Amino acid sequence: GEAGHREGTAARFRIGVKSTRRIHRKGPETWQLKGAARPAHEVYDFDVRYVCPHQEEMKDYQARVEREVNVFLKYRGKFALDAGAATWDTAAYPPQPVCKEYLAVLMEIGNLRREIGRDGAAARAFAECAELDGDGAGHNDTDARDRAVRTYTLLQKYRSAAQLCQNVPPTTWTAYAVALLPHLGGTTADNDDDVRAAVRARPLVAHRILADAAFRAAEGGAVAEAAEEIDGAPPGTAAEALEYGASEQMDLWAGCARARACLGRVLRATGGGAVDLEGPTAADVDWAACLDAEERAIREAQNEGSNDEEREGDAAEEGEQGDGAEDGGDG
Repeated sequence: GEAGHREGTAARFRIGVKSTRRIHRKGPETWQLKGAARPAHEVYDFDVRYVCPHQEEMKDYQARVEREVNVFLKYRGKFALDAGAATWDTAAYPPQPVCKEYLAVLMEIGNLRREIGRDGAAARAFAECAELDGDGAGHNDTDARDRAVRTYTLLQKYRSAAQLCQNVPPTTWTAYAVALLPHLGGTTADNDDDVRAAVRARPLVAHRILADAAFRAAEGGAVAEAAEEIDGAPPGTAAEALEYGASEQMDLWAGCARARACLGRVLRATGGGAVDLEGPTAADVDWAACLDAEERAIREAQNEGSNDEEREGDAAEEGEQGDGAEDGGDG
């Protein structure tokens, strides 16, 4: 019976024979841990209301990183853009007026450095402003690119000046810089295509370059004195050509006979795909008449703008009076 089985098992243990009966061992849930092996909730008295300042600081930092935007990287080349009425997509536009104010500061820094003779630092300020401002495709706010090209040319850093002229819509200063820089750098190959593009864009500037002596003698030098006061003339106008003629670029053209010869050859060309300029030659341009005509056009445009504003104001007043009359009739 049972007693016999127990006696047999005990006898087998005594003689070293393993029992065939399975002995079940208790699991880890019954273990009694001691010392460092005990779980933390048994060792410490936790307060669930406790707020860790280090975790809160980390959360604030992560939230701030998600909100922050590197304006210089995201809106590089778009600092002059303004959202205007597009309030539904303001993320596509840089924050204004902060970006435009930054461009103004860079321009002021460049101009001040030019005045004190630090042309290298001025060129870097103008170049940075040009890269932030844009490529000139309808949304540039400054002429920093033109000023940077002019300053780099004076410093004989022709490669830096040429890089600023690449892949951007040409202006007077950049177009004629592209035509002049290869000759200043000692390139032997002709760049008639670049000169032709500059002449096609701004023919009056080419006339002004080639007729410097005749220009200075015109009307006793009165036109030359007036040209020195021009600053920021509209593109493609006689005033812009005169402003170019009064700049330091004329000394560069005067000292480079090869560039002047190339420019004259392109101007004289009339066939084979070359530029055919219809109108006066370089010595026959009536600069005073051109300036008077442009000034009259500007005044007429200003008068039309003021008249439009007056008409809009009158219409608004009439509308307000009509609304007041209706309110009186209802009362």
